Amino acid sequence: RIIHSGLGPNLYPDEHLCAIAHAGMDAIMMDMGRATEDPVACTLANDTIRRAAARGIDVYCFSSFANLWHPGDPGAREHYASRQGRLFELCPGLKGIIFVGEACEFPSRDPRTTGRGWRESLGDDKPSPGWFPCDDYPAFMALMRDVVRERKPDADVVFWSYNWGYLDADLRLKLIERLPADITLMATFEMFETVEVAPGIAETTTDYTLWRTDAGRYFATEAAAAKRRGMRMYAMTNTGGNTWDIGVVPYLPAPQAWLKRFLAVARAQEDWRLDGVMESHTYGFWPSMMPELAKAVFATPRSDPGGRLARLVARDFGEARAPAVIRALQCFSEGMGHCVPTNQDQYGPCRIGPSYPLFFERSEPLPIGPRSVRNPNHTCNPVYRYSPAHADNLRWETEEYTRMTERFHEGCEILEREVRRMKGDARKAAERLLGVARFIENTARTTVHVKRWHALKWRLGICVDAEPIWVGGRKGMPDARPLSAPEAAPAGERAALRELIAIAESEIRNAEATVPLVEADSRLGYTQELDYCTSPEQLRWKIAVTRRAVEEEIKPRLRTAPPE
Repeated sequence: RIIHSGLGPNLYPDEHLCAIAHAGMDAIMMDMGRATEDPVACTLANDTIRRAAARGIDVYCFSSFANLWHPGDPGAREHYASRQGRLFELCPGLKGIIFVGEACEFPSRDPRTTGRGWRESLGDDKPSPGWFPCDDYPAFMALMRDVVRERKPDADVVFWSYNWGYLDADLRLKLIERLPADITLMATFEMFETVEVAPGIAETTTDYTLWRTDAGRYFATEAAAAKRRGMRMYAMTNTGGNTWDIGVVPYLPAPQAWLKRFLAVARAQEDWRLDGVMESHTYGFWPSMMPELAKAVFATPRSDPGGRLARLVARDFGEARAPAVIRALQCFSEGMGHCVPTNQDQYGPCRIGPSYPLFFERSEPLPIGPRSVRNPNHTCNPVYRYSPAHADNLRWETEEYTRMTERFHEGCEILEREVRRMKGDARKAAERLLGVARFIENTARTTVHVKRWHALKWRLGICVDAEPIWVGGRKGMPDARPLSAPEAAPAGERAALRELIAIAESEIRNAEATVPLVEADSRLGYTQELDYCTSPEQLRWKIAVTRRAVEEEIKPRLRTAPPE
């Protein structure tokens, strides 16, 4: 059970390691990219490995080396032995290494690909090797296995098929049939499942979501193939209690929804075979009732999960308050069923919450937080990008996020009434839970406002940024196509401008209501990948740029708009 830190990259103080072990997780992820070059980084890595081992925790890393040699090149073995192999020489306690397409691209000779990294081949119609099951990945992985196990014979070498799960099964399964049988295959549990949500409207589960709790067909086909070959199989399951649905919260307080995911993972272990799970990505681990429920489901013998939830709620909030708290949590769980995982939102308002701006025609970059070093603009697009060709999806998603807002609001109102009747530690715990839920409610409301704002700009013929949303090397995805410029509607300009002003005023109030939440809980608005993205300062920036859009752009246009 592999987990990332919830505190920051490579930050594993002893207390965090103890919390991880208590939750039943027995492996952590570290960034080892500098360990072969920097003696200080190597020493720190080995210290973490030693301290983790003392608590029964293994350490894994991603392969972060640039792979410039094909496995068939003369000298390739020596070259990779001096990199991936040397890592295990310098850090002999390292348990395993994970190879994933986008982070281990190599100069493939598969003619179906560009043979170059995705950044070097953006203008090419072919996929880059990181996003395609190349026919020479088996040779590459065999070489990686050999150079690693020369240094550590029992090293766990993991190959994650994350980047091409959207392709037809026959392409993916042909690769699995040729992979070395003594490595571990990993597939993401819920991704790439296409769901017809309404007549003529389909949505696809993108990165790491609780929107759909069951295994997708991509995972099922890969797991069945691994079972046929007798290969070890891992799943990326997000069962640590968080996803990328809401980017800057410590966990998703939706235990009833999480129980469905936990039970689905347990069924997958029974139906196929799971030798391990990765339970988070960069959003990491944070203690909550969700990991405790996962431990109850994953343990043998399995305890009654519904009864376990009732006992946890009674323990934390008191017997008298437990029924109402469970009703609130049910509202949150239902709300997450309306959190549609689109690229536009996971790389937009859902990533940073109510600090996401509302631009009209002028735009500017997202500010770096006052206590941050990372630039959020590399991960979150400050200008909302959605093609008019997908207007039906936009309308449907707006309705879904409206329902999500309503369900979280209902749950928060129930919980707030109960908080007033609590005392001591129970009240403190409930107030923290309420803050997380209110932040998610406000994020869902921001997403509704962003979508409505964007649709109104279409009516006015405004397209600030025609670049498509980032989808990496998946060039065949609909989101990867350049946005078509919208055509202005012949009438209704004044009504659209007045509605934009009303949305802006509502969103400013929403952002103002979020400031005390992030001031009260330092974990809200933070993600270890980006540092702070929803600090009070960033929220006030968002309020200011939204007001400027209204006062300097929308109201002047309204004064000169033709009468209706």
